[in-house]
Amino acid sequence: MICQDDISIFLGDLIATEVLNEFRKMTAKGKPATRSNGVNEWTVLASVVAVINGKTLSETPEIRVLTLATGVKSLPVEFIDRNSAKGRLVHDSHAEILALRMFNYYLINEILRLEGKHPKMPSNNIKHESILMKQQREPGFMYKIKDDVELALYISELPCGDASLKVSLADDNGNDVEAWQTPVKRLKTGKDNNGIIRGRNHYSEEGSVRTKPGRPDSPVSLSKSCSDKLTLKQYIGILNCVTSLLISPKNSFLRWLVIPKPRLQPSNCEDIIRCFKTRLQTDPNLQSDGGAYLLRHYEILPTEKKFQYSKHDADQVPSMNAIVYLADYQKFPNTNMIKGGKNPIVVHEVINSGVKLGCKSKKEKNCVSSASSSVISRRKLTELAIPIIPNVSEKLDYAFIKQSNKEREAAKTLCQNQLGGWVKNTTDNFPSEIKKLIDYF
Repeated sequence: MICQDDISIFLGDLIATEVLNEFRKMTAKGKPATRSNGVNEWTVLASVVAVINGKTLSETPEIRVLTLATGVKSLPVEFIDRNSAKGRLVHDSHAEILALRMFNYYLINEILRLEGKHPKMPSNNIKHESILMKQQREPGFMYKIKDDVELALYISELPCGDASLKVSLADDNGNDVEAWQTPVKRLKTGKDNNGIIRGRNHYSEEGSVRTKPGRPDSPVSLSKSCSDKLTLKQYIGILNCVTSLLISPKNSFLRWLVIPKPRLQPSNCEDIIRCFKTRLQTDPNLQSDGGAYLLRHYEILPTEKKFQYSKHDADQVPSMNAIVYLADYQKFPNTNMIKGGKNPIVVHEVINSGVKLGCKSKKEKNCVSSASSSVISRRKLTELAIPIIPNVSEKLDYAFIKQSNKEREAAKTLCQNQLGGWVKNTTDNFPSEIKKLIDYF
């Protein structure tokens, strides 16, 4: 599972180089900075990358950086409920999850463009090779990811949670180990009797589903750790509940995770193997074939390339901002699209406290406005796809749309049950709206 041969190291460096080069091209908007007291900020960088002609790796493949994201924050469940989010808040702003959400935003825009239904982007003016193609072999799906495309996720750190327990211990210099080892107390909500472990509590409980964030004095979040979410995606792929209604899941799985080599020490690799492989081996249903969903373990590629904003000093503080960015769309020609010659899709957005930077919830209504909502919020993603989601009416809500892909929901439940202790987050439901698309960009 941990690749250390010359080809894998070469590919890991190749992917990381392209990702870091794209990040350097970005403006400073949302990037970590030095605060007024002289303290430097740090963050995590993640990126979804398409490796073209990467099946055999007999030749140097084409690397297309699709999305970039930074971030290390998540929202407490009480904040989501208190603000009557109605799908407009981004719950989880960890870089890995944002990069995957931005990938789904990218896919929806691609389908709208290819179908000639994009409100801002005429398809005939774009000379752009899509990773999607029309398909008829699988009834119910409009598109598929092309067979010559392999997907990778670059992460500048090991994912939080079970895959990085020893890294977390080392980074804390052994602080609070006693508290980690105290008798296990699990969070319990609703009818769930198993509960869930908070962040870094109970370090000795290896293989457990955990929440974000790690600090014991922070408000409770029910967002699962990146380790747990990425483990789940080995079985259901990286399409979300909306794009999975439009695109076949068969080519939607990540083949590689690209991780900095210093984080792949032998003791850390034990955590990685347990997290992504061992704890899913006992259920034979996850290994069955014939359906769209089949367990596909990640290959871990090392890279020696360094991310400039990684945490390297105990005095550094985490950045409050998160960035979502479409690297692939920056290559689109800017002419003959809209007045002013600018790209018609948001390709660089900064998120803070679940909304766009500089925006706040409406105090008089205690809710989040549409203008404050990120393009990758549940509501914006769903409403963007309304023109192409089959069998949607004004009477249906997000929860109904989410449950309509019964095969995906069954696969997700199967894998969550195998992991155990998967406490559901707040519903954050909202009605679907069939109307002329307003300016979501």
